[in-house]
Amino acid sequence: MAGFKIQDFYQQAFERDFSRDYQLRVINIGGVVGPEDNVLLKATVLPGYDITNIPTPFMGMQFNIPGSAKFTGNDAWSVEFRCDLNFDIRGKFEEWQRKIFNAIEDPNISDVPGSTGAYNIPSVDQTIRLALHDRTGAFYRKYKLVGCYPKTIGPMTYNQAEGIGNIVNLPVVMAYQWWELEEVGMPIDNTLDTAGDFDESDI
Repeated sequence: MAGFKIQDFYQQAFERDFSRDYQLRVINIGGVVGPEDNVLLKATVLPGYDITNIPTPFMGMQFNIPGSAKFTGNDAWSVEFRCDLNFDIRGKFEEWQRKIFNAIEDPNISDVPGSTGAYNIPSVDQTIRLALHDRTGAFYRKYKLVGCYPKTIGPMTYNQAEGIGNIVNLPVVMAYQWWELEEVGMPIDNTLDTAGDFDESDI
């Protein structure tokens, strides 16, 4: 059998293409942050899944046995926005957090009385929905992160001394329980553009 050649790589790349780092969309976060906010979204991650490895030595060898599983990073799913001037997006996360735990009453953020808060287990209806899209913009794979809540509103850096007007980013860390593959399909456009192919009949 002939070895794998560079032409083989290119043929597979031509037929299957690649997922690009701008083809993931956040559709909704907990019913609080929606598409009108997500146009300012800068970066996020597609979550993982991990099978725990159990090292099992025997007669001088170490075998690896699969154990339990976990949804890797479900305690720290990160998302980053370009912060709008009005602080609308940050305000939504601030209010959401105060509804969960509100030790200090602050009527400018929330109408929840100061005490501790309603730190209940998040409902399974409280979800983060993600979607991958093809070159046409059509969604072909959707994920749902179940039982989410905002864990951390990260620090926002303002470079007062040397600032040149860069857009300030708003980092947020969410927690969730598990994720599900909500919908799966095939990209509508799964072939590279062949408009550059030469055809003698066009002469």
